Amino acid sequence: MSDPLYETDRIKITYLHSLEPGKENEISSGKDHELWLKEKDGEWNRYMLPRGVLRELARTVSDNDVFGLISKLDNFNTSIYTDFARKKIFLGDVAQAFLKAYQKEEEEVEKYFSEQKKK
Repeated sequence: MSDPLYETDRIKITYLHSLEPGKENEISSGKDHELWLKEKDGEWNRYMLPRGVLRELARTVSDNDVFGLISKLDNFNTSIYTDFARKKIFLGDVAQAFLKAYQKEEEEVEKYFSEQKKK
């Protein structure tokens, strides 16, 4: 597993990290994810993406369903979409992050299974 799955200067998608003090850099789940958004002051805020949500969001982006994407984001965290606006982060940029992160994860899974078949 490589982490992060996607990263720009203000948006990052990673596997779920530990909430335990001193262990924040350790991955605690390879199936759950986090969306990180950077504030103008440099502080990162993170939002947990429960198991399966990254795939669902990426598929919605692939379908060009903007309203569906907003609805899904709102369903799992009612403040996330308004946080984009407050942080001046465009929905299109976050949508691309979901798509690219999911694609990278899928490529890594395929690579892993391919390597396992060779053994």
